[in-house]
Amino acid sequence: MQETDSQTSLNQSDAALLRTIVQAEPECVKRVDRSGRLLDMNLAGLAMIEADDLGSVVGVSLFKVVTTEHHTAFQSALDSVFDGNTVRTQMEIIGLRGGRRWVEQNAAPLFDPNDPTVVLELIAVTRDITEQKHYEARLMHAKLAAEAANVAKTAFLANMSHEIRTPMNGVLGMLQVLGATALTEEQAR
Repeated sequence: MQETDSQTSLNQSDAALLRTIVQAEPECVKRVDRSGRLLDMNLAGLAMIEADDLGSVVGVSLFKVVTTEHHTAFQSALDSVFDGNTVRTQMEIIGLRGGRRWVEQNAAPLFDPNDPTVVLELIAVTRDITEQKHYEARLMHAKLAAEAANVAKTAFLANMSHEIRTPMNGVLGMLQVLGATALTEEQAR
């Protein structure tokens, strides 16, 4: 009996330690069921989805915060994790107060300890990559602007070359005609 009490106390101690670590994690850590409903989330996750407290969002479908255009990708990731795979996805979310952000999520299955073929829930770590996405968009914009400037430069140089060549051809033609005739010394100079 004493070993069981000791084992129970150790398990409670381990659980408290793990809970403290998860709450201190600066990235969102969450547990999700097969249908996409939130089971648990740390403080960073609550801030990410703009929730006041865990009680207000437990049991809520995460499809509520995933943007409509990413619902299919989110469902695909859920299905894959519940098939036993670890999945990394990027998607845009809208917080409960309307704030939009891009997130990258690494999700893994939590298997039943009594039956390792059964996935009980999904465990995910999600980080905010909004700044990275904005940076990528700015880089793409700068690249497109540079390419457009290069096209404009090429067109300008082609036009200038044509504009210079046309009158020069006339001048050179006149010089050839003049050179073929007898010129006075003053005309030749």
